[in-house]
Amino acid sequence: MENVNKRNYDGMVDYVNRLFDVYSKLQVLRLDLSYKKSCASGLEIKDAKKDLQHFLSNRRTKPSLFKHCVGHVWKLETTPVKGPHFHCALLYDGSQVIKDAHLASKIGTYWNEQITDGRGIHFNCNAKKTSYDKCGIGMISHTDEEMRNNLITEVLPYLAKTTQGIDSPQSGNERCFGKGIIRKKKSKAGRPRT
Repeated sequence: MENVNKRNYDGMVDYVNRLFDVYSKLQVLRLDLSYKKSCASGLEIKDAKKDLQHFLSNRRTKPSLFKHCVGHVWKLETTPVKGPHFHCALLYDGSQVIKDAHLASKIGTYWNEQITDGRGIHFNCNAKKTSYDKCGIGMISHTDEEMRNNLITEVLPYLAKTTQGIDSPQSGNERCFGKGIIRKKKSKAGRPRT
C-alpha cells in the first residue's frame, strides 16, 4: 500500500480486529466532516481540532446518536480549498444498530448544526456504499471474510494515507490521527463464540 502511514494503519487493523473479538458484528459508518467553503480557507487547524474534540466528547451526552458506538478512528487532513477536515470511521455494536446510512446522516447533521454552529458540512459514505466496488462499510459480521478484508484493505488505508496530511504543523505538537479505546462488553448469558 503506497502513501500509507504504516504505524497508523497497523494500529487500526489491530484495533478493528480486537473489536471483532468482542462484538459478533460491527456497524461501520464512514463520514467526512468538513466546513463550508466560506469558512474553510481561514479556519485554523487548532479550531477544527477543538470542534472534533467537542464532537468526540459529546458522544456521552448524545445517546440517541452514540449509545452503541464502541469505537472510532479519525484522520485530520488539510487542503487549500477544503481547509482542515476529518475522515472518520465510527464503529457500533452491530447487534444494537441498524440503518447505517440514516444514523450517519443524523450524525452528519449534528456536526453541521450543533458542533460547528452551522459552519460544517459532511459527506455520508454509507449513503453511497453501493457505489463502492469493494464495500467495507455497513454491517460486517466477524465471520464475513470478504467484508472484513474490504474494511482492512480499502477503508482503513484511506484513513492512514499520508497525502493531504499536515506537512507543517501550526504548533509543535499536531496530532493528525486518533482512535478510541476498547472497553469490555457487558457480558450476557449465551454460548461462547468458537
